[in-house]
Amino acid sequence: MTAAQDAIRPPHQLDDVPGWFPVLDQTLFNWFLDRQESAGMRGDLLEIGVYMGKSAIFLGRHLRAGEGYTVCDLFEGDAPDDANRAESTKSYHALTRRVFEENYLSFHDELPRVLQGPSSLVPAEVEPRSTGTSARPTTRCCPAASSSWTTSARSTRPASPWPPGKPSSTGACTRSV
Repeated sequence: MTAAQDAIRPPHQLDDVPGWFPVLDQTLFNWFLDRQESAGMRGDLLEIGVYMGKSAIFLGRHLRAGEGYTVCDLFEGDAPDDANRAESTKSYHALTRRVFEENYLSFHDELPRVLQGPSSLVPAEVEPRSTGTSARPTTRCCPAASSSWTTSARSTRPASPWPPGKPSSTGACTRSV
């Protein structure tokens, strides 16, 4: 780490954190998560691809007692293939786990569980269901309105495809049971 990187001050507001989580995406995430919480939907949170933590910090505000939060990113680790190595070198040269953790701890008292490596680690490391639920996972997704490059999920119950009849494997905000 260079002296310049060491001298960077911790963020004081979300806009101080580098990343791609525009205000519209924040509004949509907040809207969906607030409605899920109001409906009594509970479950663990998962985010794949956290960069320097902007959306992770935001999502951490929605974590409730008894829920888990896991994030997954390569950080400065080895990419699994040439395409990922090229992308990491070009776009994520400043990304380190240390920077993510410092940014997150500027807003929260505890770190989420951090998986450092490719997203292929997730199925082996994260339960596909909410605590106390033994149901097979299904997915409920937000509309493809988010332009954020992050994937996040809340594992919970009950769930049905949203919009009805149009389940999706992509989306910015999902819950599964």
